[in-house]
Amino acid sequence: MLRVVPERVYSLNGDDGRLDLTFFVNGIPVATYELKSKFKQSIDNAKVQYMKYRQPKDPKTKKPEPLLTF
Repeated sequence: MLRVVPERVYSLNGDDGRLDLTFFVNGIPVATYELKSKFKQSIDNAKVQYMKYRQPKDPKTKKPEPLLTF
């Protein structure tokens, strides 16, 4: 079963970071997306935002973020 969840908080470490879309297959997260409007921001902005602000480990606590790690 596929489930698409919009605006999902991804951090268990108290951060309020949000993923625009998260895809779950049988309850297992398989993909996350950063959405941008072509009228306001480019795809390059989405790539930079995802790489810079969506780290697989919390920078402060060094704990892994479950939705961003394999």
